[in-house]
Amino acid sequence: MTHTGSCLIEVYVRGPNKGNPLKCVSSYKHKKCRCLNCVEFNKNASSHFRKTNPERHREISRNWDIRNPQKKKEIHDQWYKKNSQKHIKNVTDWQNDNIDKKRSYAIKTQNKRRAVKKMSSHEPYTLKEVLLKYGTSCHLCKKEIDFNLPRSVGKAGWENSFHIDHLIPISKGGNDTIENVRPSHALCNLRKGASL
Repeated sequence: MTHTGSCLIEVYVRGPNKGNPLKCVSSYKHKKCRCLNCVEFNKNASSHFRKTNPERHREISRNWDIRNPQKKKEIHDQWYKKNSQKHIKNVTDWQNDNIDKKRSYAIKTQNKRRAVKKMSSHEPYTLKEVLLKYGTSCHLCKKEIDFNLPRSVGKAGWENSFHIDHLIPISKGGNDTIENVRPSHALCNLRKGASL
């Protein structure tokens, strides 16, 4: 199939904006030429733009998402219909490879929910921030915490693994903030329970 005038290759090689791939892509969008040359050229030019301008591309994508929420949802739904099994497998694999990250997130959200329910304040913090601020030893027994041990109760060595202890328990009105938490051994934290 031959195209004259509107074909991107023609625009790129002979047109008034010759050698300017962005102008050619603009021609592709406005003149709607869909010959194989134009489609391939557009793919290559778009890929090159994404690689050389990642921040600009993210900004353009974000703006498009804001302007077209319904279309974005349709595209996502179509993609999910085609790739649902692949997506579920990827999520499951990530969760299996990152059990501690998943558990940390679950604990943080659970603590936030408990604090909100008790009308206590909550400020986001990371486990890393707690360790940087208060050190790597248990604040209850003063012994070092072994971060390689599993945190799940019942697994071998869980007693000396890392837990976050609230100085004033959330159940007694304590806040879920970095000032009210300390690193501790799992067993020390469970023994302490809701006591002050």
